[in-house]
Amino acid sequence: MDEDILTGRRLKEERIRLHLNQSQLASLGGVSKSALSSYEAAARFADTRFLRQIQENGVDIFYVLTGQKLQKSAVQDFDWKLFQSIMQTLSECSFKYSVNLSEERRIEISKELMKIEAEHKNGLHDVINMMFKHIA
Repeated sequence: MDEDILTGRRLKEERIRLHLNQSQLASLGGVSKSALSSYEAAARFADTRFLRQIQENGVDIFYVLTGQKLQKSAVQDFDWKLFQSIMQTLSECSFKYSVNLSEERRIEISKELMKIEAEHKNGLHDVINMMFKHIA
């Protein structure tokens, strides 16, 4: 199944787990109900501002992005600096190696790299640079 669809489903699961309707979660995330609906339907990608805001209100963002459940304390400690650092590194490498990556594609790659980081604790910036060298 398409990862985007799964991400939308997991976002909806988290909303339901928190006993929120779409209007309530949309408000917590600073978006319209129609925007949230499009995220859940995988018609659009949520931006990092929205994800951070809903994470601050109890949504397990790591689960939404990767499909992996974390313990409650780990959910609160979602590594936004790492996520933003990965996004920045992807942008820089994209420019450096003349590879056009949309925001949606960078988020998708970031999700996979967050999984790798959680499992292996590798130097992701080196991995990203190596990846771009091979595809450029």
